[in-house]
Amino acid sequence: MKIKNIAAIFVAAGLAGCAAVPMTPTEFRQAVRQDGEYMETYTVSRPFGEVARTMKKMGDECLNFTLASSRDGRTGRPWAWGRSTFNASPKHAELLFQIKVEHRIDPTPEHGEYYLAADFTPVGAGRTKVDVFYWDRAVDAAKALKGWATGDMLGCADATQMF
Repeated sequence: MKIKNIAAIFVAAGLAGCAAVPMTPTEFRQAVRQDGEYMETYTVSRPFGEVARTMKKMGDECLNFTLASSRDGRTGRPWAWGRSTFNASPKHAELLFQIKVEHRIDPTPEHGEYYLAADFTPVGAGRTKVDVFYWDRAVDAAKALKGWATGDMLGCADATQMF
């Protein structure tokens, strides 16, 4: 009887942990706000349209990937996938970044766990406000995004550093 109770506690604890995975971009932003550590807000001296075009281009180039194991110099089976989603209107744009890992047993969004969400808003002639929300595993992606926003750096973060 005691073993069943202990097993029930572990199952309940596991399910409680599963409920903590943000399932939408809004839930992700709220979770990061609650954590309070991985948020940045800054304004760049670049027009909103220019920033939005750069984010779309660099998101497609740098945040869409497949990671595979390597065996004897040959590429093995894929085990993780990065996916960016870019949405824009005349007054707002967002870049979302998710990673899906093979064999996760807890519920996650369809395209994987959210790692980063960035919002872009025009704030006057030639200026754009940037709000970035991310987990600690996406610090390098957040740094790269800042370089993209300012136009100072257009390189990609190392995807293997996000695990």
